[in-house]
Amino acid sequence: MCDSCGSIFSTQEQPLRSQEILVSSPKQKRPHPFLRDTLFLSIYEACKHRPRAIIESGALTETIMALALAELHDSVVTRDTLASTAHTVLSRFDTVAADVYAAYHPATASTK
Repeated sequence: MCDSCGSIFSTQEQPLRSQEILVSSPKQKRPHPFLRDTLFLSIYEACKHRPRAIIESGALTETIMALALAELHDSVVTRDTLASTAHTVLSRFDTVAADVYAAYHPATASTK
């Protein structure tokens, strides 16, 4: 609580995924750090047509992370696992968003 204005603040602690989880991709020789914001932005772009796109994209991102990160092997998740999981989650939520996502992530089209 702020002594000056009386406002109440809360904190939500989360692990630093970029330091503990890596994403492997066939196009890159070495795995790179996982960035939640990159995933969020790709989901948001697919959901921009929705009136509550920011809120829904945040919740969808958390769902995708929970499912995809359950597939970790030695702290590495594949780009294809992330993309496939994102497409599956979006397909269940909004088929238009899933189609937009698949247009920008063509590898997901074969994993339907």
